[in-house]
Amino acid sequence: MSKKSEKITTDNPQWNDKMFDDATTLDKSNLPEAFKVAAKRGRPLKEDKKVPISIRLSPEVLNFFKQKGKGWQSRIDDTLKSFIEHRR
Repeated sequence: MSKKSEKITTDNPQWNDKMFDDATTLDKSNLPEAFKVAAKRGRPLKEDKKVPISIRLSPEVLNFFKQKGKGWQSRIDDTLKSFIEHRR
């Protein structure tokens, strides 16, 4: 028995032509409005979004920041921000 046929049950029947003909869009359905609101997906947007760029770094710099594991790009960003503050 294939995985596809295992998922088709009386509670979850395979759709036929009549089911497709009778189907309606969510905004035209008789569901309460609370169910019609689309959920926002993904990570919440930040006010100060970072800009993706391509940068070439020396192997020593890259290895230094990657030694601590995940978050190495953020550590480089923090270091550059600190440099800016000290230069002002």
